[in-house]
Amino acid sequence: GTQPNYRDTWSWNGKIWKKLSDHGPTERSRHAMVYHKKNGTVILYGGEKNNVEQLGDMWQWDGATGKEIKINQPNPGARRVHAMAYDEIRDRVILYGGMHKNELMSDTWEWDGKVWRKIRE
Repeated sequence: GTQPNYRDTWSWNGKIWKKLSDHGPTERSRHAMVYHKKNGTVILYGGEKNNVEQLGDMWQWDGATGKEIKINQPNPGARRVHAMAYDEIRDRVILYGGMHKNELMSDTWEWDGKVWRKIRE
């Protein structure tokens, strides 16, 4: 079956959920997000829409609004069920693996705030 996709953003303060926005990235599932401590933002990458269309876009949430981050080539491309982490010491977003179509990926990428670079095949 098809699972629903949503595009709303919520926050949790430890006691209650609060809806923040209905605007930002297109509805999706199976994406990854990471908190970028230096910028105080949340970075979202990829996912899939309606269990069919795999996405390779990138968004940033600043606590009030979501905006798309334009990314150049090379980049990790469309993928889903990948993992992301933030390297606070080097100020890099790290992306690992996931799936592209039905292919299992094992590559690792890092984003320095401007460009993506593949650091492991």
